Amino acid sequence: MKATILLAEDEQAMREVLTDYFTAKSGGDFKVVPAPDGDTALHLIETRRFDLLLLDIMLPGTDGFALCRAAREQGDAPILFVTAREDEQDKLHGYGLGADDYVVKPFSLAVLYAKALALLRRARGLNAGNTLTAGTLSLDPERGIVTADGRRIDLPPKEFALLRALMERKNRVLTRDE
Repeated sequence: MKATILLAEDEQAMREVLTDYFTAKSGGDFKVVPAPDGDTALHLIETRRFDLLLLDIMLPGTDGFALCRAAREQGDAPILFVTAREDEQDKLHGYGLGADDYVVKPFSLAVLYAKALALLRRARGLNAGNTLTAGTLSLDPERGIVTADGRRIDLPPKEFALLRALMERKNRVLTRDE
């Protein structure tokens, strides 16, 4: 599963560790775009599309809460707070702004990666069997089967590939090249 991830984190060592881990673990399918401060992250949110946002709360410039608000105005990409702020009020505030999950530092890289993967799958309509769904339409990319209202639909290969691309990027406007 290919994905572009915004990583808003002011600690350089943490940015490098997360970028390296996510890139290696995904086999290069995840492109991590690091932002060392909130203002850079805000500019990226306003000018690019991301499949997932990993946001620290305590950032120089624009804080993570404001980034979450801005991201929700731009779209519905999953948002995962990765922060040292463990107060319940901060967590509730983050969820209230539209965050999908909240991880407190220190954390397990494997657990953070698993949470990110789960959020990406859910956002793309993937279930545990990798079947893509949109309303009553489902597509099984492994078996090449499309069903609508429980009835199988046979599609030519190009139409199947196009439907798959659209369903993998559900709730996004795609460019002609995509």
